[in-house]
Amino acid sequence: MNAGEYAAALQVAALASAVVVFGIYLLVAVLIREGRNWARIGGSVLATAGLAEAAAAGAAPQAAALLVAAAGLALLYRRDCNRYFRPRRSQYLGMP
Repeated sequence: MNAGEYAAALQVAALASAVVVFGIYLLVAVLIREGRNWARIGGSVLATAGLAEAAAAGAAPQAAALLVAAAGLALLYRRDCNRYFRPRRSQYLGMP
């Protein structure tokens, strides 16, 4: 395998992992929209982990995007939002 093939393989792997991570974030967002409290907590953990990784890598654009996401998640912890996250039946996924 030469350097060009290796670089191409790394780009494909990076794109595939980005698509998977985006899918996970999208699923968490849908479950937050449904009022799942565990998804709210999971989203906070994902945003914190992503922010720590972006800070370690020195990726300023990624860190800025994650800070916006973290600010949005912080709004979900306001007192008036707690009423929305009561246990209820799912309307989209057919889960209790």
